[in-house]
Amino acid sequence: DIDAPYDLDKPSLDWYMSMQLHVADLQEINSDVLCWVYIPNTSVNYPVMQEKWDAEHNNSRGDYLYEDINNDYSIEGSLFVKAFPPTLPAEHNGHMTIFGHNMKNGSMFSTLTKYKKKDFFDQNPYVYLFYPDRTERWVVWTSSYITTSDDNPAPVYNTYLELGSDEYKNCIDSLYESRYYDTWVKNVGKNTRTLTLSTCDWSSGNHSGRLVVTAVKSKTLIWKGS
Repeated sequence: DIDAPYDLDKPSLDWYMSMQLHVADLQEINSDVLCWVYIPNTSVNYPVMQEKWDAEHNNSRGDYLYEDINNDYSIEGSLFVKAFPPTLPAEHNGHMTIFGHNMKNGSMFSTLTKYKKKDFFDQNPYVYLFYPDRTERWVVWTSSYITTSDDNPAPVYNTYLELGSDEYKNCIDSLYESRYYDTWVKNVGKNTRTLTLSTCDWSSGNHSGRLVVTAVKSKTLIWKGS
């Protein structure tokens, strides 16, 4: 377990259980629901959709950029994870990136910008992922400003990076080098699984700018209902 070196309020076990059941119910509505992500004191409290692999075009389909959980058009879209080729073993992938719009109305991933300030991280270091059979608590490791483009994508946007590989180490190193501040999370390397939350950041006037908040797993609580 990785715990903050000071006392913080944490959600109750009953709430973990209720959220896991909620995700299971959502999967009955749309099987693309992967999990639910929640960050205290932000607007991040949404289902996360898993995109499908498009074998014909050899890429992730991109449906949820502007579709909601009911597959209806939405300017906000959904939070989503891109797919990678099904021939690659998922258990060897070192990281997962969740994408979301930076909406002017304060929804979706807009409040991730709070993590530009260390004071906010100090009081809100945890990211929660709820699955039907478990709750995962992740702790923020870095908050970074990066640039990316179709011709020169940032390493974190490679949807499959094998744990322990040099390519994954390059991703970890690039996130650390572009961090806003140091945190108390240490010893993150090429054998550490990571979770990244990514949104647009045009505050500097650069439309290729992105804010990425990367976390490492702190704890997994497994609960299977009767």
